[in-house]
Amino acid sequence: MRAFRNLYRANLTEFLSNKRALFLTIAFPILFITIFGLVFTNQDKADAKVGLVAEDSNDAVTRALIDALRDLPKAKIDKDGQPDPKNTEHNPFSELKFVQGDRAALLNDLRQGHLDAVITIPAGLTDKASAAHDRALRAALEEKRGLDEMVDVLSDDADDKQPAPAPTAPSPSPAASPAAAPAPVDSDDADEAAPVPPVEVILTIDPARQVLTPILQGMLTRVLDAVDSRLTGQPRVLGLRTEAGNARELRTIDYLLPGILGMSLMQLGLFATAQPLVALRVQGVLKRLNATPLSRTALLTAYVAFRLTVALLQTAICVLIGRYAFRVAMVGNWWTFSGWLFLGTLVFISLGFFMAAVSKNEEICIGLGNIINLPMILLSGVFFPVNHLSRVFDYIIPFVPLNYLGDALRQTMVDAPPIHSPGTNLLVLSAWVVVMTVLSVRFFSWDDRKN
Repeated sequence: MRAFRNLYRANLTEFLSNKRALFLTIAFPILFITIFGLVFTNQDKADAKVGLVAEDSNDAVTRALIDALRDLPKAKIDKDGQPDPKNTEHNPFSELKFVQGDRAALLNDLRQGHLDAVITIPAGLTDKASAAHDRALRAALEEKRGLDEMVDVLSDDADDKQPAPAPTAPSPSPAASPAAAPAPVDSDDADEAAPVPPVEVILTIDPARQVLTPILQGMLTRVLDAVDSRLTGQPRVLGLRTEAGNARELRTIDYLLPGILGMSLMQLGLFATAQPLVALRVQGVLKRLNATPLSRTALLTAYVAFRLTVALLQTAICVLIGRYAFRVAMVGNWWTFSGWLFLGTLVFISLGFFMAAVSKNEEICIGLGNIINLPMILLSGVFFPVNHLSRVFDYIIPFVPLNYLGDALRQTMVDAPPIHSPGTNLLVLSAWVVVMTVLSVRFFSWDDRKN
């Protein structure tokens, strides 16, 4: 038993002294769970800014729809499409904001990324509702009259005690009886009896908001059915049509490819730049190189140039696969695209140099890279939009450089609606390069003993 305790204690000591194993087995799962919990806490919230267009604001049905939509953020919608004031704590629409205005101006705001969707309510809803209501009443009366006539025919047939007529002159069945047969109608009556085609309310939405689209569609369908049933007695007058908010429809791969490209540049800086540099310093290679006539500027320039070459190769592979395997077309300018790639690569290479400057050994560098890598991916909008995340991240997301690089690449490559203006993206990414370069120069050491 003593041998067991000694061996167990020795294994525990070895495990606690291995910082990399300690991080990967204990700290990293806790960090992973915490981040994912915070990221997906607010998934059921329709956190969006929606434009509202009323082509006839004096129309009664239009006003009813607008009132129903504006009441949604105040309380949770119930099964009948009505706000439930008793249940506001988990209201999925509490973050939904409506902006009413002109259709052309709101659609332009949507294309510029200032809105997430635009709802257009066409004119003439009250007239359509009245016509549908009248036709529904006439159809109900006709159906009732036909049933009454059929009952009369069946009653007369039951009272008839005469023997059945000869086969040559069969008695018409109730279904074939002239009294039971519907009266012929002319074309005008047929037109009046025809169902009224539904008036379509148009939902124009940013195709990049893949999480928001089904939420708004379901919300609008329930509200339309509720208002329709209350006004006409039948939920078939108002319909819903969804259309893309930009000239070209963005597929999921169109949205993902630029972000994945930016993520690969980040991995190049965090893991293919920092860790090898720390290894060279720990092994004493940098110290020996520093003692040679080779200038530090030449050494660092060659180091950065090689990483830029790798970034160019990564980009070429990703773009070729996207173009020929998934038909992701480049719609922007290649020179602008190359400029963003060059700037993004410098951002993460400078970040990698900073990590190497503050890391005493490879294990610390790898742990630091993992700590930066995961939040950067989750909070950058690479795989899903970040404007529906928990408010905890509102103060962190503006400082994530991959957020701005991914936005710039999406605007240039696939003409995606912008999250930030090009000037904002350029300013933030340039600031990251300057700050990380200054900090790297301040803390970098060529000799491991000085770190």
